[in-house]
Amino acid sequence: MGDSVSMRKAELRAHARALRAMLPARRRGEQALAIAERLLGLPEVAAAGAVLAYGASEEEADPRPAVDALRERGVRIAYPRIAGEGCLALHWVSSAEELQVGALGIREPAGTCACAEPSGIDVVLVPGIAFGRDGYRLGFGAGYYDRFLPTVPDAFKVGLAYEVQLFDTVPHEAHDVPLDAVITPSAIVR
Repeated sequence: MGDSVSMRKAELRAHARALRAMLPARRRGEQALAIAERLLGLPEVAAAGAVLAYGASEEEADPRPAVDALRERGVRIAYPRIAGEGCLALHWVSSAEELQVGALGIREPAGTCACAEPSGIDVVLVPGIAFGRDGYRLGFGAGYYDRFLPTVPDAFKVGLAYEVQLFDTVPHEAHDVPLDAVITPSAIVR
């Protein structure tokens, strides 16, 4: 069974990456603004005091417009940093200048930024390649978020995605943690 799920995940990962790669950069920017607008309207986000963001790769839904607006509201922003194989460390970041290109080519905080505890995070913005209307997501396959999400059981977990990344279901296994919501430019899926 596990091999079958792994194969289905690999196939969907390749398909979703190809769809996402076809989006022109200008359209990605426009969609990031639309995603931010929907995200900022969620009551869970409006009530948040601390949000974990992520440094987006070139093809991912970029959380920066939402992060900038949250910072203006006085929300504390943390980012993950790879702290070993399969392990994320959280750090408070007060401006984009505190981010640097990390191990996987993704912007992450310098190790000198103040540490943030998972228990202090109210909302987690979760990256991914494919998202299901059933709440499951498909990441890059390294398992960083699969290991991290169980450490924030009370946080509101929300995926940010372009329309082409949203599917009815995503193959998942017992260790996969479902999200509370997925935001696209035109929809909020709970």
